[in-house]
Formats: sequence, structure tokens, C-alpha cells
Amino acid sequence: MNGYLFSFSFWKRVGESYYFRVIKNSFLFFCVALCCIWNISTVKNSGIGVSQSVAPFVYALRLDQSWGMFAPTVLKEDGWLVMEGTTFDKKKIDINREGAAVNYSKPHCVLDYIKSDRQRKYQENLLFECNRFIRPFYCTYLLNAWNEQHPNKKISSLQLVYMKEVTMPPFQKPKISKESVCACSK
Repeated sequence: MNGYLFSFSFWKRVGESYYFRVIKNSFLFFCVALCCIWNISTVKNSGIGVSQSVAPFVYALRLDQSWGMFAPTVLKEDGWLVMEGTTFDKKKIDINREGAAVNYSKPHCVLDYIKSDRQRKYQENLLFECNRFIRPFYCTYLLNAWNEQHPNKKISSLQLVYMKEVTMPPFQKPKISKESVCACSK
């Protein structure tokens, strides 16, 4: 009898059983319905809520979701980083543009100055206030990497400047402000 529970034929018959299919389908329907109700309850002023006694079950099966991708709104600001380096002879260069003179105007394509999608996401996250502690490390890394790769054009200090462009309603000119993100020096 003990070996019978672990045999393939037993589980095959259980899987083909009408009652098993009814129980399985009912459970799946319940999970989908609960997931939908949970999603609707995350929308403000929906008037629908989920009982706190059901929450552990929802979390255990990872049915919890939220509408957080663009919630509560899409980002209202955009911008680009200017990596302003100061050479030992006090010239200002942009290390993001291979040592060209500093230019704060918006590039034709901001992504042309970012080497990879990983670096783009890192720089995007760098701007969030909760990641402020990472900024000096990144700044120092960029300064050291530049000096190592350009021994004839070394920089003594680096300032990361974020050119913030606030998204305006249609037909209004965007407002651009200059914000210092971080500064470091040798």
C-alpha cells in the first residue's frame, strides 16, 4: 500500500478524475478572481477592498500585485547629465563628450552619450534622493577612470550636473534647470 501512493498509475488516475479537475479548476478560478479583486483594491477610490485575513494567503501564493509601473503618474521630469571635469590648468571639459568644452545644451540624442543600457539605468537611479550615498563613489570612479584612460588630459576635479527638464502641458516650452548632483576631486 505504501508504494501505491508513489506510483505513476495512482497519480495518473487522480489527475484524470472528474472530482480532481473540478477542485483544481475551482481553486484556479478562486486565485484568478482574488488576483483581480486585489488589483482593483490597489486603485484609489475603487471602493473594493480585500480582507486582512486573506492577505497571508495572497502573499504566500504571490498573487499580490499593484499598478505601480506608472502610478500615481508618469515621471514629470527628464534630463541629462553633464560630467564637468576641471583640468589641472583650470579648463572645463565634459568627460561624457570625450573632453570637449562643457556644453549644457540638450544633445540631439541623449542616449548617444551613454555606453550601455545598464549605465543608463544606473545614472537614472543615481538621481533619486534615496541613492544619494552612491553619488560620491560614482563620481570618484568616473574621475579615476578618465585619468587612467587619458594620461595627457587628466582632470583634478569632477562635478556631475543634472540638467533637469520639466515636462510641460502641450504647446508650452519646457523649463530647464541646472542642478549639481555631486562633486569630487583628486
